[in-house]
Amino acid sequence: MMDMDNEKNKSVLALLSAVIMLLLILVVSYFNVPNPNMILITAMVFFTGVGGVVPGAVSAVLMLIYSMYFFSTNHSFFHYSEVNMQKILVIIFGIVMNFAVVGLLKKRRDEDHRKLRDTNKFLMMTNDYLYEKAETAERIAELTESVTSLLTNMPALTFSKEIETGKYLACNKLFADYACKERTEDVIGLTDDEIFPAEVAAHFKEDDKKALEMDEPYILIEDVLDGNGNPRHFQTTKQKFTDTTGRLCMLGMSIDISELVQMKTESGKVREAYEEIRAENITYGNIARALSSDYSYLYYVDLLTDNFTEFNPDPHHGELELVRNEKNFFGRAREDAQKLIYEKDLERFLESFTKENILESLIRDQRFSITYRLMIDDVPTYFAMKAIRMNDDSEHLVFGVRNIDKQEKEREAAERAMAERTTYSRISALSGDFIAIYTVDPDTGHYVEYSGSVDYDALDFNKEGDNFFEQGIIDAQKTVYPDDLEKFNSLFTRENVMKAVETDGIFSIDYRLMLGGKPVFVRLRAGMVNEMDGAQLIVGVNNVNAQVARDAEYEKTLIAARILANRDELTGVKNKRAYAEMEEQLNAQIENGEHLDFCIAVFDVNDLKVVNDSAGHQAGDRYLKQACMTICHIFAHSPVFRIGGDEFAVISRGHDYEHIEELLDEIKKNNEENNSKGHVVIACGMARYDGEKKVSDVFKKADEMMYQNKHDLKDRDGVL
Repeated sequence: MMDMDNEKNKSVLALLSAVIMLLLILVVSYFNVPNPNMILITAMVFFTGVGGVVPGAVSAVLMLIYSMYFFSTNHSFFHYSEVNMQKILVIIFGIVMNFAVVGLLKKRRDEDHRKLRDTNKFLMMTNDYLYEKAETAERIAELTESVTSLLTNMPALTFSKEIETGKYLACNKLFADYACKERTEDVIGLTDDEIFPAEVAAHFKEDDKKALEMDEPYILIEDVLDGNGNPRHFQTTKQKFTDTTGRLCMLGMSIDISELVQMKTESGKVREAYEEIRAENITYGNIARALSSDYSYLYYVDLLTDNFTEFNPDPHHGELELVRNEKNFFGRAREDAQKLIYEKDLERFLESFTKENILESLIRDQRFSITYRLMIDDVPTYFAMKAIRMNDDSEHLVFGVRNIDKQEKEREAAERAMAERTTYSRISALSGDFIAIYTVDPDTGHYVEYSGSVDYDALDFNKEGDNFFEQGIIDAQKTVYPDDLEKFNSLFTRENVMKAVETDGIFSIDYRLMLGGKPVFVRLRAGMVNEMDGAQLIVGVNNVNAQVARDAEYEKTLIAARILANRDELTGVKNKRAYAEMEEQLNAQIENGEHLDFCIAVFDVNDLKVVNDSAGHQAGDRYLKQACMTICHIFAHSPVFRIGGDEFAVISRGHDYEHIEELLDEIKKNNEENNSKGHVVIACGMARYDGEKKVSDVFKKADEMMYQNKHDLKDRDGVL
């Protein structure tokens, strides 16, 4: 009957498509549409998509007939221009592609319908299986550490707490009311001793000890006082479990049966009511689904065959969606790991995730868990896998995979921030001159700033951001002293910094920063350190203004000291020490093979001893100063050295070297004039450098010439 209806519908659609197509042909023909094939092909595709192959074929035939008529020469159906023939071919191609696509879509639709029917059938079988196993589903509670959904929705007092510290981890509103707290948050982090009277708290802790000694739920009826001291009666179930972090915890549910206990004294029907409440207190299937909502993937594995079923928890509807039923769980998991696990975690995962290791861990520790990172949208994302073997089923394992990326990254960020703050505090304690320190991810450029200077904070730089080097160049335009900006821009690039760090271990640049409206000398240094989550570039900005000032003052003092050390105290010209330095420099140039043009003139002041003996040493000093002034005046372009008591030397280069003979004539004329007046007479000898190995050889020749001149003056004047 259904097939007859379908055939009837197809006939109606075919007829309707033929009528509409004919109407469209009349319209485009009447209005003489220049390119009607686009309109007709669109209509054909629509009829095919809505009605299927038959309506599409009818409309295709009508469209092709009209197109052959329209594009033929003089509407002859036989003759076509080359362009129009191409249009006909395009139309035919469009018709073929239309039916090819429709066929492919229909095939896919049929395949999807088949898969949907198979999936629905499997889901129905799975649901039947789950409901049959509902009475034993209590032990599935060990699949997760989170009981948030359970605590929120259970019609009983529910709670969980950490065994080691005794602090409550979670509870529902009924438990908070029982503890005389306005909100559940007011309970979290407190212990029994901090909430209840000492007697009640001791009672609860004693029950916890008993529950810890049992491998199955501990159920008891207890009479206790609430937070206000009122007597209450509870049926309590306590179960120990270990969360994914390895903490030993306690899960508890308490049903208030105070009214039932009171009714027991009034009615013989209390027992029947009590048994009814006890039978309805837990729906284990709902508990399992609520707990499983915290997992991204669940796997039920047969240890004998390695066959497995994968479920995807639906957090919105509290159901388990079947994903696949396949074989070789451990092999498939290792294959998937090669494609999905972050490369830095892969080796550790493959080493740990073997059937033998997992079973050994379950025997030893009652659980197996491992944390690793999956590549989700090309981003490493933290997941935790936990495996549990149910107490009454040694042939199956349940694996839960949970997304813990947010918790792990918050923990890493907190640890990194603490480490960075500690590092900054230590650096600041060692050197108070650091005005800012940056930690930079060398791969991404993400950075965090730690500033210890009010003036630096006033620059209003971003405390955290990306593209550290690019942002540094942008900020520099406003904050670096203009005379140093070009230098900073050319040197402070990622390439320069990383190259210097790789080759020298450190990058350093000195420049001036505008702090408090004044240019301040700073030194930026960068180096690499290895931290928990990889290498980090540490960049420090150090205030070296005081150091630069000290260095400048030291240089100034050093120059002044050097001048004083090389100057003759009496005459003010250079002394013998300065002459030795000059001699050393010239010797170095000679050893290097440099071409040199210089000469040395040696002078000796005549009659100094006579002046000292006859007029005293002060007169002798004035006599020496007058002789020195004469030498300095004549050798105005050469350094003059006092190398002994009455001996001077001149090293001439350049102008004085080129006019040395003229200068010696002036000394000679000066001696002749002064000799007649009884003034200072100076003996002089000169020698040119002529390839000698040492300056001392040149000096020796000049000194010999000076003594020769001194004897000539003696012979002429009869005095020395």
